[in-house]
Amino acid sequence: MPIITGTNKYIEVHLFNELKYLLCATKVWKLIEDKKIKDNIHMQVYAMTSVFVHSRNLYLFFTEQAKQKSPHISDAYNILPKLPVSQLFKKYKRTIEAKVLHLNPLNQRESNISINKLMIDITNDVLDIIAQNIVNLEITNPAVAEYLKKMRSEAINSANQILPAYPLSGIVELN
Repeated sequence: MPIITGTNKYIEVHLFNELKYLLCATKVWKLIEDKKIKDNIHMQVYAMTSVFVHSRNLYLFFTEQAKQKSPHISDAYNILPKLPVSQLFKKYKRTIEAKVLHLNPLNQRESNISINKLMIDITNDVLDIIAQNIVNLEITNPAVAEYLKKMRSEAINSANQILPAYPLSGIVELN
């Protein structure tokens, strides 16, 4: 039985996809970085961009910023307590936006900050935020906590299907 219906069901499906695509993109990026698969800068940049886009969506969904940026999303999924904004996201948000999401060649300060090696840190940070939500919800809303556990597990399984001979190192939950 689904725990969410209507508008929230739409969010539930996309929330799973956001995490799945984040984990898959991180794995592809890391496999190229570690030279486990043929070095392909275009594929690595594509994976890196995907990590930034999907992590941003998850950050905004799970943190207090969701109410500020997208009140309809926060209200539609108000069963989740909003966590404080991630310090990692706060530190690199403007740089990621200036370099990847909203290209801004005039923003010189942000363009001097390197974000090329953040994929594992960002992915771990998002997984930590989801884990914090699970802990917070285990008492107040066990059904949603269970859903988040299942979502995380299924997303991890999806990421592990990409070249399964090469486990992703650096993300504990994928090993």
